[in-house]
Amino acid sequence: PEIPKIYPSFLSVGETSGNMAEVIRRYVNYLKLADSIRQKAINALIYPLILLTVVIAVVIFLLTYVVPSFAEIYTNNSSELPFATVILIKIATFLRNNIALAGVAVICLAAVSKILLKTSANKIRLWKLMLAVPLLKDILNRYFTAQAAKTFALVLESGMPLVPALYVVSDSVANPVLEQKLKKAAVKIKEGSGIAGAFASVGVMDALSLQMVHVGESTGSLEEMLMAISDLYDEESAQLISRTLVFIEPLLMLIMGAVVGAIVIIMYLPIFYLGNSIG
Repeated sequence: PEIPKIYPSFLSVGETSGNMAEVIRRYVNYLKLADSIRQKAINALIYPLILLTVVIAVVIFLLTYVVPSFAEIYTNNSSELPFATVILIKIATFLRNNIALAGVAVICLAAVSKILLKTSANKIRLWKLMLAVPLLKDILNRYFTAQAAKTFALVLESGMPLVPALYVVSDSVANPVLEQKLKKAAVKIKEGSGIAGAFASVGVMDALSLQMVHVGESTGSLEEMLMAISDLYDEESAQLISRTLVFIEPLLMLIMGAVVGAIVIIMYLPIFYLGNSIG
């Protein structure tokens, strides 16, 4: 079970064709290409994830250490505290007194989520939810379509028949929504539909890519067209990620500043009120 489904498929082609060495070389090439796409996405997300971690850590520190220190000072004061300060102190006190319980709750929530996401129906629901987010939808569609097109090209080049190759590709993608579409396309091709027509009917690719598939199908250069589609989507997804990060990084900084500033202002409100009353 630890071996990817695509690997036995490559081996089967090698055994059938008697060209095992070349097929394994193509599989290694596939692994390198897939890993390069994955690494690009990971490298692009490292800095935003670090920023998000810092934001969460700073907020937890303020709520569990700084706010309770202020609360001890205010408890010795008989004057009435502002409503916002009272709410913040209650939240911070609860969090500080139940930090272990909160940690256990987070772990339990993560475990339950992992169990629920093991079912294909829940995975599809989650992916449909993610694909409903406008900018995220564009990035995910291009990323996984590039991966599927590249895998399809390499599997066809290894000598696998069209329909089995498409099933192998569908099993290799981590996006269950695209996986379903590819399997539906395989059924339509098996029933006699063309590749471009089958892809169009289930919404695998956009109009330009479908035209490229149609040209490749008509001229016998399908593998080359699929690689060209993959390169196109790779470049577009990289550009979309770069543009998105241009907005996300300063946005996270603004959120961190706003949250920290709001906590500080709320904790100093009683001092402002006291100063005004004295004045």
